[in-house]
Amino acid sequence: HGPGHGIGPFLSVHEGPGRIALEQADNPNRETLYPYMFFSDEPGFYEDGQFGIRLETVVMVDKTNTTHKFGDKQFLKFVPITLVPFEPNLIDFKLLNERQLSWFNDYNHLTRTTIEPLLSTDRAKQWLRERTQPIDNVILNTGYRPLFSLATVLMATIVSLTFN
Repeated sequence: HGPGHGIGPFLSVHEGPGRIALEQADNPNRETLYPYMFFSDEPGFYEDGQFGIRLETVVMVDKTNTTHKFGDKQFLKFVPITLVPFEPNLIDFKLLNERQLSWFNDYNHLTRTTIEPLLSTDRAKQWLRERTQPIDNVILNTGYRPLFSLATVLMATIVSLTFN
């Protein structure tokens, strides 16, 4: 299973154009990515014969500015479109480095500020706030204990969403 694929209006699970997969790297027929294309981002971890877990997010290709240039090539990034908080009880935050923690906090802030105004009940708003607190507050104030570490999967998401 590849880490991502195109999605579209015709209900095909792996609709093109475009696909994100290692075997595409040297394929002369690979599709070019363009701004405003939509993809699934599906980093996962699988223990053969035991279990697997995958986080799926819809992302949009967008232009980005970078410090370094590669000729006249335009660098692209993935912008998350589906904003659903990661369950903090499932993350061992001690395994994340400073850049990953910063990405996580930025994602939570974007999720909270985008989704909270759309919620109509206090219960839903409270649920969202609890799951999108800055990590420092989560660790220091509530003592979350992870049930299963998703740090490897989270790091894969961060790598695939961060091209700066």
